Amino acid sequence: MCNMVFKMVWGIGIDKMKEKKICSSTKAGTPSEWQNIFVGCAISLIISGTIFLMFGSGEVQEWAKIKEDVEMKENVMTEEEKLNEISARVIQEESLCV
Repeated sequence: MCNMVFKMVWGIGIDKMKEKKICSSTKAGTPSEWQNIFVGCAISLIISGTIFLMFGSGEVQEWAKIKEDVEMKENVMTEEEKLNEISARVIQEESLCV
């Protein structure tokens, strides 16, 4: 919990500093001023992406895995069972119509 609060406060602080930096850097709003902002954003994205590639993982974490439930598996019908049930109903309806 404390870790989450720390991250949230840190993120809000960075966001506020970013807003002030952008406002102070783009007083006239010329393309060259905005180019510096876009280059800074690109550099930060490249750095964060590189850090993720070096240390990150795309594996499913233990807390995100769904535990298999035996009862749930028993209640789930396979596609073949569903087709067989539908076929049986159609045959039964046809025999009633004759």
